[in-house]
Amino acid sequence: MIDGRLIKGIGGLYSVATPRGTYTCGARGVFRIKDTTPLIGDYVSVEIIDETQRAGRIARIKPRRSELARPRVANIDCAVIVFSIVEPPINLELLDRLLLLTAEQDLRAVICINKTDLLPHGGSALSDITAVYAGAGYEVLCVSAAEGSGIEELRRAVSRPADNPGAGATSVLAGPSGVGKSSIVNKILRRDKMEIGGLSLKIGRGKHTTRHAELIEIYENDGRASGSYIVDSPGFTSLDISHIPHEKLARLVKEFGGFEGMCRFKDCRHLSEPGCAVRAEVGRAIDAGRYERYVNMVPTAFGR
Repeated sequence: MIDGRLIKGIGGLYSVATPRGTYTCGARGVFRIKDTTPLIGDYVSVEIIDETQRAGRIARIKPRRSELARPRVANIDCAVIVFSIVEPPINLELLDRLLLLTAEQDLRAVICINKTDLLPHGGSALSDITAVYAGAGYEVLCVSAAEGSGIEELRRAVSRPADNPGAGATSVLAGPSGVGKSSIVNKILRRDKMEIGGLSLKIGRGKHTTRHAELIEIYENDGRASGSYIVDSPGFTSLDISHIPHEKLARLVKEFGGFEGMCRFKDCRHLSEPGCAVRAEVGRAIDAGRYERYVNMVPTAFGR
């Protein structure tokens, strides 16, 4: 038996990195009986079947400190939420849904806005969006994977946890197709690891180039392993948040937290209740667009 970390999974076979190298493993039938699926990022114990062929079987999945539903990854420290400012244009409702899911798992969130090189000179869209989310307390990085601008700052952000700069971190890139996630991963890794697609002119959305999630180690400039990992993941165009209990949803909106306990009613949902401290700050401390998108998400989250 040897411990390791699941770094890749395709068709029921999993690659597990261990101190003795990478093993190709199946999973014990007991996981199917318990309706448990090994996830990328899982820490596992492996039974060795054939040392020569580097073959094994996942015998145990260790407790997870976090688990994302989309992408399906475990034990993540940081979620880098990637959107492009144009081609395709940024979808703020989808961005806000991703931020809610990140907050639900108590993960650090970094908003990464790509393709800044395609913006016309004098445009204010990028600065306006950055101001809203930075003002709400989020870390926002603007990059151009094509030109390489902002990549070093992003590499530092995903390589070290903010609360423990001496430790490694595991970060996942999440976002729609076509926003440049794989291009950003290649820039962070300083090599062409991920296949790069483009924008479909017919449907106006990105082409899916990443077909499975994979844990990839980040190396330092001198070639040393950093102890940090990054996960690229398949893109998507919608995101379900209906599993989040209604009493929890409002607590996940970052800027609402500054007014916790100030509403007239303890269970205030910040919709139409009288004496709501959050609604009183809309257009001032709370961006009106962010609040409107929260209101629009409430019926979906409550299953109505």
